[in-house]
Order: sequence, then structure tokens, then C-alpha cells
Amino acid sequence: MQIIPLFDRVLLKPIEEQNTTQSGLILYSNAARLPKAQVISLGSGICDNGTKKQAFGVKPGDIVLFEEHTANKITLGKENFYLIKEIDILGVLVETSDN
Repeated sequence: MQIIPLFDRVLLKPIEEQNTTQSGLILYSNAARLPKAQVISLGSGICDNGTKKQAFGVKPGDIVLFEEHTANKITLGKENFYLIKEIDILGVLVETSDN
């Protein structure tokens, strides 16, 4: 079974944050931290004025931040996913070089 998002929805796979070190030390957990997820697939989009579909601001493979309460949690088998409207994605994480 698979999930195909419709319209302006985005399918996300959560990225679990590591909260212990290899030696077993528990890392401090910040309750205000936003969850991260990888974009898996996009819906077909929505029309901006009835004629042209709006382009998505994210693409499959992007790592995004979102507020968990705006997403619908879905479990397929043993895997968890989120289905969310694109407008509820807060940002895309982009790696930068610190030169």
C-alpha cells in the first residue's frame, strides 16, 4: 500500500533525532524543537486562478521543519508518515559551508 497526496498536500517521513550518545549519555531535549522530516512526494497542486497550477516550494528529498499539530500522522505497516498542506511547512533546511 502507498499514499499519494492530493492537491497541495505533501507526504513527509519523520527524521528521528538522536537523543543519546553512543556511550549512552542522554542528550538534553528541547521541548520547543520543531520536528524534521524528509519530503517523500507531492500532490498534483492547486490552481492559482483556475488556469495555471502553482509550483511547489519544496521537492522530494528536501528536509523540512513543520509544526506537528498541523500534520496528519499516518502509519503504514511499521512506518510513520505525515500528510500536511504545503503552506504549513515552516522552512527547508539547507546545508551551508562554514568557511
